Amino acid sequence: MTSYILTAGYPMLALAVLIGAVGAPLPLSAVLAAAAALARQGHLQVGALFGVCVVAALAGDCLGYALGRHGLSRLPIAARFAGRHQSRSRWWTLGVGLCGSMAFLIFITRWAFTAPAPVVNVVAGARHYSWGRFLAADLSGEALWVALSLAPGYLLGELGTTGIVLAVGVCLVPLILVLAARSLLPTRLLGRSGCSPA
Repeated sequence: MTSYILTAGYPMLALAVLIGAVGAPLPLSAVLAAAAALARQGHLQVGALFGVCVVAALAGDCLGYALGRHGLSRLPIAARFAGRHQSRSRWWTLGVGLCGSMAFLIFITRWAFTAPAPVVNVVAGARHYSWGRFLAADLSGEALWVALSLAPGYLLGELGTTGIVLAVGVCLVPLILVLAARSLLPTRLLGRSGCSPA
C-alpha cells in the first residue's frame, strides 16, 4: 500500500477521499494512516496531506449536498418516494431531534458515525438546509476526521514498516469490532431498534 501511495501521490489520495465522501466503501482511515506514516518518514508533507484530504472530503460532501438540493428534488420519482415513505422521514426527524440539530448531525457523521454521512449530505440538500451552515459543520467534522485518521500513522511512522502496519491496524480495529458486534447481535434486536440487518 505504501509504494502505491508514494507512486500515486497527493492527487490519487485526494481522488480516493473524494470518492469515499460521495459514498464508496473505501478503507480511507487506514490509507490516511499509511500516508501519515510516510509523511513522518519524510516522503510526504503532513500539512499538505491534511489540506488535500480536507478539501477532497469537503468536495465530495458538497457534491452530495448539491445532488440533493438541485438534482434529487427535480426527479419525479423523488416526489413519489417521499409520499410513499413517510415513516422514513419520521425516522429522519427523530434522528435530527436526538442529535439536537441538523448541524450537529452533519458534524457527528463526519468523524464518529461515518456510514450515514453520504445520505445525510443528500438529505440536507434536499431539505434546503443552509449551505453556509452545512459547510461550517462539514468543515469542522472533516478536519477532525482527517486529523484523527492521520494521527496514528504520524505517531507510529517513526518505526518504519512496523509503524505503518501498526497504524493501519489501529485504524482497522474499530471497523472489525463494529462488524463483529453487528454479526453477533440477534436479528430481533436489530429489527426493534429500527435497523434492518444487511
